[in-house]
Formats: sequence, structure tokens, C-alpha cells
Amino acid sequence: MPLGAAARDEDREIVRLTESQAALLDFLAHQRRAAIHGVAGSGKTFLALEKAKRLAAEGFRTLLTCYNVPLEEHLRRSSSVPGLTIQRFHRLCVEGARAGGVTVAEHPVDHPDGDYWRNTLPRALQEGLKRGFEPFDAIVVDEAQDFDDTYWLPLQCCLKEPDSGVLYVFLDKAQRIYGAESSLIAELPRFDLPYNVRNSRAIHALTARIAPEPPPSCAGPPGRHPELIAVPDGSMPNHLLPGIVQRLVQQEAFRPSDIAILTGRKLQNAGLDRSQRMASWPLTGADAPQEAHVTLDVIHRFKGLDAPVVILTALDGMPPDKARTVLYVGMTRARSHLIIVEREAVLRSFGIIP
Repeated sequence: MPLGAAARDEDREIVRLTESQAALLDFLAHQRRAAIHGVAGSGKTFLALEKAKRLAAEGFRTLLTCYNVPLEEHLRRSSSVPGLTIQRFHRLCVEGARAGGVTVAEHPVDHPDGDYWRNTLPRALQEGLKRGFEPFDAIVVDEAQDFDDTYWLPLQCCLKEPDSGVLYVFLDKAQRIYGAESSLIAELPRFDLPYNVRNSRAIHALTARIAPEPPPSCAGPPGRHPELIAVPDGSMPNHLLPGIVQRLVQQEAFRPSDIAILTGRKLQNAGLDRSQRMASWPLTGADAPQEAHVTLDVIHRFKGLDAPVVILTALDGMPPDKARTVLYVGMTRARSHLIIVEREAVLRSFGIIP
């Protein structure tokens, strides 16, 4: 059976397993505040969206927020429930400030130290709230581990009842790339999602080699072994990508939109460009998936998302203190099949090959 056909059968099983996690929401139905800690693949994003939809259906004016643009767009495509607002945090800051009559630039020309994102925008949101921006009845946060500590006070102030309003946060400390641990999250009642239900067991076994913490149990289908394509040192892996994509589509019966090529470095630094084609197929970003297009993006922007097939490349040059975390995030994006194309020395440095 071609891998693509087998992967579609596995996807149905993964969807069933993910939906089974919703039983936790039934258990927490009367819990006003909670921090849901879930390992990669435990269905956090599915549950965050489901909880936000349930709150909106109950009549709560609800905000579902996250960190990055592609996840925001994915959540918006997945729901149009009345009473539910879906905005990433920094867009919320801009629109909340402007709703209160506060002038703020959405895309500053120069913010190399991150102060605009870490301090300027959160302060602008707080000022907007003072001047009339309408707060929410309930807030749900996905990928909360990436929220900086400076985000939480203004986010709480977006609740009509800042100290007791409905607040659910979903997070995985092992995937923290941007933020620092918040004292607010530590104070919330904790509940755990201990099972990986998104990845095949074969992918899970490989990610266990680099997982920041001991890996949990995996309930996914068996799957096939990830492909580890070691390129000789001194050569670039890019020239192999078109052939890999062509094989996946023409021989393995995957759709182009099933495939996500993710890099550890910026695309231009990796020698890749979405204006090019990958074999016969056009490329698109994670925030704008299209039929008959292959997704090409950086791992950081794919947090919270997944794909049947993930191809990882350009994994060198990442900050040493975050390199293993970024690689862990990238590997766990693959539901059914994972391919890593990189120079031998890089694969050895991560312990992926001996």
C-alpha cells in the first residue's frame, strides 16, 4: 500500500484519539480556571478550540488567543462560532489599543531587541482597556508557554473579572521557544494530558531521543520508520528536496498539501524561496495553506500545527540553547511520516544518528 493511502487510514485513527481527549473538558466543565499541561501531540490545540467554542455557545463573550500567525489563521479557519473572537496576542494588543483611541504602530520599522513585542504592545493594550476597549467574559490561551511574563497582566485585564473570570491556558513547557515561565500559570489548578495521540509510534520513538523530558506514552498508530537522509558534510541538502517531494506525491500517493517542509533557519538563510517551485508544485506558507501547494516555512511558525508528512532541513545554525527544543517541535509536527534531510555532522550532533 502506498504510504499516502496508509497515512489517510492512520489520520482517521489520530482524529478519533484526539477527539477522545475532549473527555477532559467534560470533567472540567465547572472549573473556572485551569492550566492544561500537555505533551507534544496530546491534542492541546484541538481542546483549546473546543473549550472556546463551548464557552461561546454557553453565552460567554470569549477570546481564544495564541502566539503565532499561522496558528491564529488555522484556528480562524476552524471555527466561526458567534461570540468567539480569535486573535493572536499581539494583534489583540494593536486592535485593543486602537479601540480605546491609543495610537500604536502595527509593524514598527526597527525593534531588534524585542521591546516592542514584550513591553510596548502590552502597555498599549492596558491603556486601551482604560479608555473603553470592551473586556471578555472568558479567555482561552493556546501555546501559553510562549507568552512572555509581561503579557499576562494585560491579558488578565481583558477579563471583566480579572481575578476570577474564566481562564484556560494550554501549554507544554518542553516546547518553550520564546517566553519564560509565568507565575500566573503556576498558580492555576493544573491538569495533565499525558498521552501523545498525534504522532505515529515510530515518529514518537525517534523524538524520544531528543525530548527535553522523559517521553510520555504514545497511543498513535504504529507508522513507518522516519527517513534519516544524511548528506555528506560540505554539501547542501536542498538539491534533494524536489526529488523527495516528487516521490511522495507520484509514488506514495500523498497530496502536495499533505507535505510541510520546515527549516530551523530563516528561509533565505536556508537557500529556499516560496516563489520557486518544489518539483512540479508551487509553495505556500503555513498561514495560507492551499490545495496542490506544498507548505514551506520555518519550524517556529509551525508551532501548534501539524501535517501528515514533515520534511525537516537546515537545522544547523540555530541558537545552541534552543536548538534541541526547536528540533523537538519540528519532529513532533509530523503525524504519519517524518523525513530529516541534513548534513551528517548535524545529525550526529543531535544524536539522531550514531
